[in-house]
Amino acid sequence: MRGGDPTSPARRKAEAQMRAARDDPFERLALAKAFFEAVEREPEHRYGRSEIEFMEWEIDRGVLHPESVGVDGRQGGSPWWRAVNEHLLCDALEAQLLVGDPTPPSSIAVEHWQKFLHRPDPVAFYRAHNTSVVSAYLAAADLAAAENVAEQTLMNLVLSRLFYVHALNLRPQLAGGLFRLGLAARLGPVIGSPGSRLVGLAVHCSDLYPDRYPLGEHDDARHQVLLRARTVATNAAEAARPRRALRSRALERVIDDWLLRPRLAGLYAFAAQDLNIQRIAELIRGGYPSYPRGIAHRGTHAGPRPWPRRAVPARRAGAVAASGCAT
Repeated sequence: MRGGDPTSPARRKAEAQMRAARDDPFERLALAKAFFEAVEREPEHRYGRSEIEFMEWEIDRGVLHPESVGVDGRQGGSPWWRAVNEHLLCDALEAQLLVGDPTPPSSIAVEHWQKFLHRPDPVAFYRAHNTSVVSAYLAAADLAAAENVAEQTLMNLVLSRLFYVHALNLRPQLAGGLFRLGLAARLGPVIGSPGSRLVGLAVHCSDLYPDRYPLGEHDDARHQVLLRARTVATNAAEAARPRRALRSRALERVIDDWLLRPRLAGLYAFAAQDLNIQRIAELIRGGYPSYPRGIAHRGTHAGPRPWPRRAVPARRAGAVAASGCAT
């Protein structure tokens, strides 16, 4: 199945549920919690932990509020973050409404959610979740183009991290790093599980998931580091930060610089193959994420700055190339 009726009764009902919750972030969260509570019949199967904690971060950051309603004197919500969250929730809700109904799903993403509901496991979760997220990224490219460069960089980082944990569950050898020591098959799925507490720790790390919206190029050292704009001023500002903040930055270096950066091309190729979405190729250029600049019809929008191109040792590059991922 590669595309059903986007106006089917189940899709319309899911969209009606979403419309009722659209302008209340906590109603959105309640919809997500109710969906996963119906799946998580056993305490050890916390498939929704990562999604719920990510949504709580979005709410705290203010991006899911209506654009006209700010939080604590800040700017109102983000049309892009709201649209992506809504797309994801609608897909999951439609799949839930179709349980026991022979009506074809409206999209391949909904079909993946149906498979997850039928037989929940981490791989099924990431296939459903990431297919919805990628579809939402592609559909909301124009909204992304209206966000500033720092926000676009964060969008790319979030997607790259999703592809990484997806690979940990299905292709752990691609994740590299410590997993080349032969522990990939055992540790990868544990660390990358959607129910892992590590996700909660990550979203509470402000260098990985900033707590302000919108980000700005000159907001502070953290945001400039996020942009990878390494300047003398940035380095000086970072050096003056408290030790706790520097430890947080060290975690960001491990995750984004060491684990992700050398494997980006392989991760995006893996996602395109496993999710069967060839348009993922539009989200990366020259081995570096380029959303939304890479999407067709982006006009003259400059898009996010590329991550600095550090030389990748031939041995590491060969490992990625040998991973078996095809574009």
